Amino acid sequence: MKIKVQAVSWGRIAYAAVAVAVGAALTPILFPWYHGNSDARSVLVTVFSILAGFLVAVMAIVSDDRSLSGRGWHQDTFVLRSVRAQLTRHRMLFQLYLVILVLTFVDALHPAWPEDLQCWIERATIFLSVIGLILSFRLPEQLTRRHLNRLTAVIEERRAAETQGGLESGKH
Repeated sequence: MKIKVQAVSWGRIAYAAVAVAVGAALTPILFPWYHGNSDARSVLVTVFSILAGFLVAVMAIVSDDRSLSGRGWHQDTFVLRSVRAQLTRHRMLFQLYLVILVLTFVDALHPAWPEDLQCWIERATIFLSVIGLILSFRLPEQLTRRHLNRLTAVIEERRAAETQGGLESGKH
């Protein structure tokens, strides 16, 4: 069996590049609002905690074994590769959420380090938060696509079963 290498998704790369560019552009604009603002930190912690919980639910849905069609191990192997790729992307986004939460926590500690270092931690938090939010906008679309693919597979299986059943009953 020849293993196919998954093609590079230029659309995903472009979307990530736009997220990074928007993060870089918004960081200096949002920094004065965020700097030393405990309410802003609370908002970030709340938003990314909720997003992390939502993402765990999405990962559970994606990894559901009902996506395996049962039509054959070749097809199920292809589906497994797709699920693995989705879970890898979701895991990386989840880790980004955790990094943002850790940076927010470190920022809230206000240790006795130089003000410049504090400002760079805050800038990194803002930058990564913007990227994380932008990347999160694709989650509902991915979840919808996943469910529609599953429903389409069920309809195709039923159509095939009815067609086969009709052919068999026509032979009698």
